[in-house]
Amino acid sequence: MMKAAVVRDFSTGPHYEGNFLAPIPEASMTKIEVTASALSNVARSVASGQHYSVQHTSLPVVPGIDGVGILPSGQKVYFVSQAGGAMAAEIAVKNGDWVSLAGKTDDAKIAGMMNPAMSSWMALHYRTEFKAGQKVMILGASGNAGKLALQIAKRLGAAEIIAVARDHGHLDDL
Repeated sequence: MMKAAVVRDFSTGPHYEGNFLAPIPEASMTKIEVTASALSNVARSVASGQHYSVQHTSLPVVPGIDGVGILPSGQKVYFVSQAGGAMAAEIAVKNGDWVSLAGKTDDAKIAGMMNPAMSSWMALHYRTEFKAGQKVMILGASGNAGKLALQIAKRLGAAEIIAVARDHGHLDDL
């Protein structure tokens, strides 16, 4: 038994339960002790019954698709679970659906920033086939995702980064 945020009725959303059945991993999975889970738009839409995947899900459901946790070996990882269930003390994740993290990272910050960071990285790396030395324009640069996009573009070697934002007060900081 474990602690989890459990949805038993989509009209009321998730409720904390202290004795929810712990996951039993299949042979191709590993159980991870969850230390932080992201409250992403996907997690919120699953919890409210609005996400398309909910059509094939029976209640109860534990929302959350990604987070930070500890492998049985003691290694800290960022994980993604297509099956959901990250808003619980433990989750069973397909082997290899994680990346190792340094021990001193802030678990809650990593869990909260990975989804917007991955969106920016995917857009630059896959959608635009960005190459070091190119110019990049980041729209919405003063928001959380925009700030991460600026850092990612910089680390990928952008020659020039043009930050566009409605909040002109933050542009100087960027």
